[in-house]
Amino acid sequence: MNWTPLQLALREVRAIYADPRALAAMGIAGLVAGLAGPFGTFEAMPQGLRMVYWLVIAFTTYGTGMFAGIALGETLRRHHLPQFLDIAVSSLGAAVPVTAIVVAANAIFIGDAPDLPSVSVLYFYCLAVCVGVFVLVGIILPGLQPKADDQPPAILKRLPPHLRGKLVRISTADHYVEVHTDKGMSLILMRFSDAVAETGSVAGIQIHRGHWVA
Repeated sequence: MNWTPLQLALREVRAIYADPRALAAMGIAGLVAGLAGPFGTFEAMPQGLRMVYWLVIAFTTYGTGMFAGIALGETLRRHHLPQFLDIAVSSLGAAVPVTAIVVAANAIFIGDAPDLPSVSVLYFYCLAVCVGVFVLVGIILPGLQPKADDQPPAILKRLPPHLRGKLVRISTADHYVEVHTDKGMSLILMRFSDAVAETGSVAGIQIHRGHWVA
């Protein structure tokens, strides 16, 4: 089974909203913004309404932006484009639905009628945030992970030689597992738990009952 970029993005976003740590981070971000009242919201709304506004923004824009960014990024990765271009295009695309959500929230909570200049400025604010998030997720956090030793994980020895690249993710597929590397995907007949055990020292996490990501 081959996952399309949209299917993969939906699966990853579901995993995000099932992760208590991610939900807590969104909640904290929303509460902090609600107290601080950035972008003129401190003057525009009373505190209670402002807290609700920023919690809505935090919980909706993160998932929406990640969905669009993951879908675009996965499409680009299949074309083996440079990482900086991957992040740039993913951010440009993710900022579109994020901006739309903020515009809708402003109309509902503030009664602000959007015009083209204000939406354009808002888009660039959202774009800056998206770039920061994707740089954090794609470059900074992976760089902080402990480096694996030079010995390749055992799972790679099961793959055809031309697919033995950097391990990306493993997923269940009936009685098989899908092993994805940066060079492609192969189906292997084995148990998912055994496949995860064979990832060895590769830094990764099981984010779903049948899904492991590096």
